[in-house]
Amino acid sequence: MRAAGIGIAALMVVTFAAAPGGAQAPAAEKKMAPKTFSGIKLVDLQARKPETTVTLSLGEDALTITDPASKSQVASLPYSGLSVTHTVSPAPPAVAGEPAAAATQPMAPPMYLGKDPRNWLTLKSGDHTHVLRVSEKVYGKLKESLQAHNVQVEEGK
Repeated sequence: MRAAGIGIAALMVVTFAAAPGGAQAPAAEKKMAPKTFSGIKLVDLQARKPETTVTLSLGEDALTITDPASKSQVASLPYSGLSVTHTVSPAPPAVAGEPAAAATQPMAPPMYLGKDPRNWLTLKSGDHTHVLRVSEKVYGKLKESLQAHNVQVEEGK
């Protein structure tokens, strides 16, 4: 019985050693899977709901913004021609629209009044512009992932 156990162990060692790339093959497959970031807010100050929670997926060729509630794709932005600008301020960048135009409850204070500075990402691809509010924790990881796809994040004012 002991000899059979040693034989099986030796067979397993030979199998792993013979596989191309050894035990690193599954890691290479994971690299091909899209990297996903959730809990990001898509800003649309002209909509009934000024901020919508979305999911960002970084695939091989494009960044995809998805609304998880409706399971619908909001946008797909190819990495080629994509420009990303990062700003830190209490209110979103001017390209998102005027915060005072956002729908709020009657007698509610302005939407971004008194808020701490936040991370804002402006994504531009062709005629399309999308503004995202991203937490500090997610921003660092997202920036690294974008740079891995040769998309540079420009620091704005």
